[in-house]
Amino acid sequence: MPKAPTIKAVLLPRANADGRHSVYLRITKHSKQHYISLDFSVLKGHFNNKSSLDKPEWISKKHPLATMYNELIKKKLIEMETLRHDKELSSIQIKNKVNGIQETGSFNAFWLEFAIEQGKLVSIHSEAKHRAEANKLSEFNKDVKFSQINYDFVKKYETFLLTINKRSTTNKSLSFFKQAVTEAIRRKKIARDQNPFDDFKIKKVEVTSRAKEGVLNIEQITVLKSLNLLSGTHRFHSRNFFLVQLYAAGARVGEILQLKTADIKEDRLFYNMEKKKSESPKKKCIVMIPELKEIIMQYYDPNKKYVFPYLEKVPEPDYTKSKEEIRKQEIFYHDRVRASTSMISKFLREVCTLAGIEQHVSTHTARHTVAHILDNAGIDIKEIQKHLGHENSKQTKTYLDNGKPVVVDETAQVFGNCLRIA
Repeated sequence: MPKAPTIKAVLLPRANADGRHSVYLRITKHSKQHYISLDFSVLKGHFNNKSSLDKPEWISKKHPLATMYNELIKKKLIEMETLRHDKELSSIQIKNKVNGIQETGSFNAFWLEFAIEQGKLVSIHSEAKHRAEANKLSEFNKDVKFSQINYDFVKKYETFLLTINKRSTTNKSLSFFKQAVTEAIRRKKIARDQNPFDDFKIKKVEVTSRAKEGVLNIEQITVLKSLNLLSGTHRFHSRNFFLVQLYAAGARVGEILQLKTADIKEDRLFYNMEKKKSESPKKKCIVMIPELKEIIMQYYDPNKKYVFPYLEKVPEPDYTKSKEEIRKQEIFYHDRVRASTSMISKFLREVCTLAGIEQHVSTHTARHTVAHILDNAGIDIKEIQKHLGHENSKQTKTYLDNGKPVVVDETAQVFGNCLRIA
């Protein structure tokens, strides 16, 4: 038979900076306790913890606001009497009802709805990331109740994430989870004082290890380029794709995936830089240095839409359709871009193993590598920022701080001179 909870006015043991103690209502059921703040504090000597509804004198008459505070406590306890006798409610559910928290549905479904909103308000990329992370949570627990989300839950989820991802990826997953929790709090689905991230801190990853992992030196790039790979294979395409990213001033993977044959004009590449949804797209124009032109011309076919073959059969969104249909098409297109990115990185790592490169390498490594080559060639950080399309130089600096030194030689200087925006 379920047992009714007990509800009592208490002082928090730890005093505030002014020596007063905050007054809370404590809800206890099955040894689990939850607290509701009454938004006032008193000195320890002004509180009587033996008071009750029959004798409502929790705050001593010595306190100038005793009558008002006692009435407040009494009113809250009377309001909670009905909830207290609903034996099916847990202590946290009683607390949420008192605080007006709407605990309907699951957190999993809420997160997916939040992901869709991100697609409409921010970008399809943001929606895709949130959808992927929401699905990851469902692998851990398919039906997460809002009341379940506490410090212990986040710790268990972190442990689960670390079994399938490295620490840096786990941190990103927890950051997305934190965004969704923050939104649930804003919408009053989770109590503000129930926020697990008040106590749970996402562990920092040392910049040194992160930076060393994703930077290649000139010798490694030369070995990569000289590998004899069978033409037309995934390894062949992935190697060439990575080299194009390097020679195109550290272009983002999405920019090269969507590079069209129409973007090649004489000795220049013209393409849209990836930006937030709220910003107008910016065209980037770069001179094709000989190394870049050599690879591009291997793929150039005026009868094909894209330079690289990955998206050739993927239809672009049709913006004459309804908003809902456009959104579906954008999601499908973006998912194909993500899938292609993963495939390129997978085969690129195989190629790097053949080249004797031990670092963890992905398509994003190209951007870190270009940043280091330009920095070591003496290029100003503001110019490097412009090359990489960063919003500020602080972001560029994270690419450079404490990274593995890149050999500064004649090739690096050529790179620095040629990777320029016209």
